[in-house]
Amino acid sequence: MKAILMLEDGEFFLGKTNCKTGERIGEVFFDTRVVGYQEAIADPANADKILFLTYHLIGNYGCSQKFNESQNVWLKGLVIKEKSPVFSNWQAKYSFDHFIRNYNLLTIEGLNTCSLAV
Repeated sequence: MKAILMLEDGEFFLGKTNCKTGERIGEVFFDTRVVGYQEAIADPANADKILFLTYHLIGNYGCSQKFNESQNVWLKGLVIKEKSPVFSNWQAKYSFDHFIRNYNLLTIEGLNTCSLAV
């Protein structure tokens, strides 16, 4: 489905989402790490925020419950450029797509997240 990321100043970005419907309001912040997406998503310090990850491919090493910072996902939303359809880490138990669907995390993908961080 189509999605819009609308910023407070009126600037907006178009992408696609994994959810049928939904609206989230929160402080937007970015993370430039290459790894650690699962930890950032499950970190209680990020509660009620919208995270965008500047690394272009997310999910390539998969997910595992042992990588969570807590037992819950605290983000209001996640913005990424591209979600990997496969994963390759020997410790991973499931895909990133499974992870975000399991926690019903509103995710917008297809945006140039590096340009948003400038």
